[in-house]
Amino acid sequence: MYRFLLTPRWLLLHLVMVVAVLACLALGRWQWDTYQDSSSQQALRERAPEPITEVLEPGRPLEDAANRPITVGGSYQEPIVVPDRVRDGVLGTYQAASFTNEHGRLVVLRGWSETPDAQPDLPDGHVQLTGHLLPAETANDATAPEAAAASPGHLNYLDPALLDEAVGSGGPDYAGYLLLSDEEPGGLGNVERLDVDAVAPVNDVNPWQNFSYWAQWWVFAGAAIVFWASFVRAGVRARRAAGDPTDTEADEVTAPERFAEPSG
Repeated sequence: MYRFLLTPRWLLLHLVMVVAVLACLALGRWQWDTYQDSSSQQALRERAPEPITEVLEPGRPLEDAANRPITVGGSYQEPIVVPDRVRDGVLGTYQAASFTNEHGRLVVLRGWSETPDAQPDLPDGHVQLTGHLLPAETANDATAPEAAAASPGHLNYLDPALLDEAVGSGGPDYAGYLLLSDEEPGGLGNVERLDVDAVAPVNDVNPWQNFSYWAQWWVFAGAAIVFWASFVRAGVRARRAAGDPTDTEADEVTAPERFAEPSG
């Protein structure tokens, strides 16, 4: 009854089913890994701040220090403007600065300002900063023409590799940059603080969406198996209704003549 399942057309159906199930399982696993990664990074951002000396050293790659909340004490050196940054549909600038401690130099993103030329005064003396370490931006993050960052004190994107051009030589430099959440003493004036999830979202979608996508892909894998089983059952019923001989009847084997009992 089931030998028809080995015909070329049915073998193609089996192959399509196997590919569909494997693809759904792979996509579901990818969404699950994305959900776990997003959740772990979000949990990392919500940890209590640690001293930067316990998290990162100047000249070292950011790696596991990315997204970590840290505290660092030192002094501001030079203000830095990153032009043409949009916040809530309004064009303005990022207000940043170079910051040094006894170990090295750090790029600090202090906030956003709607007034491009209004650079707030940096606090004098020793300042204690709190914020999140984020990976350096790349040229793809720049929103202004290169000419806009040609003057001293301007950067087209937040990258410590560009600090020497903007504020002069220094270092060694910490990798990435610090998104400021608080400073003591100090005041941001007309600079608006930026939320870490708005500046550098962990993922393009909410982690729970990745979780739901994982469940959906695995449901699709189960649905593919159900559809395949229903096609097979329909094929078997169709052959029974047509009165086709069973495989057993078609494949009956008679004993060879040499084993037949000799006649008279």
